[in-house]
Amino acid sequence: LGFPPSSFLQLVAENCRHRDDLGRTVLRRLFELDADASPLVLVLEDLQWADDEAQAAIAAVAEGIAGAPALLLLLHRPGFVPPASAVTGGLAPLPPAAVKEMLASLMGGIPEAVRRLMEGRVEGNPLYAEEMVRHLHESGLVTRGEAGPRLVREPGPDDLPDSLSSLVAGRLDRLPEAARWVVDLGSVLGRSFPRDVAEAMPSGRKALAEALPHLAAHEVLFERLGL
Repeated sequence: LGFPPSSFLQLVAENCRHRDDLGRTVLRRLFELDADASPLVLVLEDLQWADDEAQAAIAAVAEGIAGAPALLLLLHRPGFVPPASAVTGGLAPLPPAAVKEMLASLMGGIPEAVRRLMEGRVEGNPLYAEEMVRHLHESGLVTRGEAGPRLVREPGPDDLPDSLSSLVAGRLDRLPEAARWVVDLGSVLGRSFPRDVAEAMPSGRKALAEALPHLAAHEVLFERLGL
């Protein structure tokens, strides 16, 4: 096309071993320029999944914008190591009153003994509370009527899994065969994968057509436009 050669691209091509360093430098400089134009807020979520390269890039960005009008907000569960210069804080468990209010909003009126049993398992974790209520619905212990949720029978200790991972595993075990196949495929392809890749697998198109509505309704998998 007659464009002059890019000295930067030539440098990248000639220094394959340093591409990651160059990429982090470019990324950091982009954010520096953006922050110079106007105050900048960067929010990065689910960083417990970040690999070593991603953590190195985040550390480089944090270092680069240290003197700029910028805020880098890093949200993560245990497993992520924030940059050394980060100011850290955590979310405390929900107090019992808040758990009681949350369970009541999710289930309506529930017997006091059941509420205490659920609160003891949840231990202030709102995700655990939500998954516990979902488990009661999907296992048939709670039904939805015109007047709202209704207990079919009072659950005992054996009806309530004792960990969040057990609850999630139980949800996956109750999925139809096609839905489990899609979830297993997703565990290999990654947390986000193009639909056409899954459809290219043997029986993939048929399994997706059957499974996606069910998975979306149960909030196991979400479809995004363009993927």
